[in-house]
Amino acid sequence: MKHIMDLGIEVDEKAFLEEWKPFYTSHTVGADTFMTEREIFFARNQMLYERYNVDRDARADADELLSEASKRVAFPDVPIALEEIKKHYKVFIGSNTDNSPGGRG
Repeated sequence: MKHIMDLGIEVDEKAFLEEWKPFYTSHTVGADTFMTEREIFFARNQMLYERYNVDRDARADADELLSEASKRVAFPDVPIALEEIKKHYKVFIGSNTDNSPGGRG
């Protein structure tokens, strides 16, 4: 929502999320074709900009959002929980998304 407000778009948060969640889910859960985070962010921006008549570069804005997303960190209790789990199980971590923000991986 911060990104949307920074663009000067006035939108009801609840209404936006009701529109966005099915859009995002259709591109991630059970999707027939894999999309990188960059592609999903771009498609989301494109949808948003068309819906609210925003004249911006959706791809460049997606890259900016991904740059911010690359700073994400695990919740503080995750390393502690993993250490406890490793005492009893072999732990493997996998992902079903691209391995590098911006689709470079």
